[in-house]
Amino acid sequence: MNHNWLLWSIPLAIAGLILLLILIVNLIKTINTAELLRLPLNKETVLDFTEKGRVQMHLECSRRLISPFFGLHYEIKDTRNQQVVPISRLILPLKSSGVNSIRLLHGEINILQAGRYSLRITGLQAQKDYRDCRIIFTRPYSLIVILHALGITVSGGGFILGVVMSLIYLVRIRGS
Repeated sequence: MNHNWLLWSIPLAIAGLILLLILIVNLIKTINTAELLRLPLNKETVLDFTEKGRVQMHLECSRRLISPFFGLHYEIKDTRNQQVVPISRLILPLKSSGVNSIRLLHGEINILQAGRYSLRITGLQAQKDYRDCRIIFTRPYSLIVILHALGITVSGGGFILGVVMSLIYLVRIRGS
């Protein structure tokens, strides 16, 4: 029987597993360090940005609430000069679901200067309970997540392929 199968299938499985573990750990680290601010949903909130640059605005709510963010309007102003900071809306907002919550990428803002900003939300309804809702500001990480997901899929496929091909080879040897 040809031993070339083991020469590529075992290293493929090992490389796939190592790459899979590295990508998963790196993805978790990236997501955990991307968060800049996590705030409750209030009519008016003060935002303290410690660095300038692009920032993504996410809306997060518990799974049991149905579309609490529809009909809300957001305005961010620089408190130094009361200049409105535009929120670039996404054509297709990205949504991610966890066990307890749903997160929606609402848009992106450009913080020109680190400092204090104000966030005003209009459209909040008195009869709705917004206790489980948050506004989260993060560094942009959507592309990183997509690339990691692709890498995890490919490395997981390589791991599975390597293990299956090694097992097929070993079963053939035992059968001979």
